[in-house]
Amino acid sequence: MAPLLLAHFAMDEGAAQRGRLMDLGTGCGIIPLVLARKLGRKDITALEVQARLFSLAERNVYLNRCEREVPLVHGDLRRVGVQLAAGSFVHVLRNPPYRTRASGRSSVSTEKAIARHELACELQDVVRAADHLLVPRGALFMVYPASRLVS
Repeated sequence: MAPLLLAHFAMDEGAAQRGRLMDLGTGCGIIPLVLARKLGRKDITALEVQARLFSLAERNVYLNRCEREVPLVHGDLRRVGVQLAAGSFVHVLRNPPYRTRASGRSSVSTEKAIARHELACELQDVVRAADHLLVPRGALFMVYPASRLVS
């Protein structure tokens, strides 16, 4: 549900209608597919670190005939500076893990645990990656629990 909310929020804010977009941690590719199919966007890059999810995103992009609109990058957002040029995107979208390593029950599935808990990246990593990728005055869009911002 959160990826759909994020995609629609970006569309409502006008971000999805101008400038190159990056989806950090695309998972199965739902956000770029919604933006490509619903808005006809042709410049949405998607980054995913987990091999199985990257393969799933590749399959979903292929099945939706969006190979030209949604280039996929298999990589770690913590090393985005090595793979992608600085200032390449006007907007970055991210649906980050909501829980710290030690909070709540962690899934026995490593894939789900990484998606839900800060095992492969933390909020600071997301902010650093976005800072590298964004043009001056670019925007980062995230769905994130307000309770996590207060500490």
